[in-house]
Amino acid sequence: PKAPEDKSRLKPVAERLSELLEKDVRYTPTDGPASDKQAAFVAEAEAGSVTLLENTRFDSRETKNDPALAKKLAEYADVYVNDAFGAAHRAHAS
Repeated sequence: PKAPEDKSRLKPVAERLSELLEKDVRYTPTDGPASDKQAAFVAEAEAGSVTLLENTRFDSRETKNDPALAKKLAEYADVYVNDAFGAAHRAHAS
């Protein structure tokens, strides 16, 4: 998507992952993973919790391989899982 759109939001992924993990998965819809709202949401996470970020494609810096976006994403956690096998070879910020 070129901008946030409901059909590309990750809420269904968060719900299914919560079922599989048998644990609450924190998720909140935002305009992108590096938005102020998302950063505040991540900062509120308790140790050991699972937080799913919004679709990185909602941020135009993702496909531009922007180092500032990559740095912001790296600040969020100790572990990052990129569920983008078909696109993982691309030079994108995530």
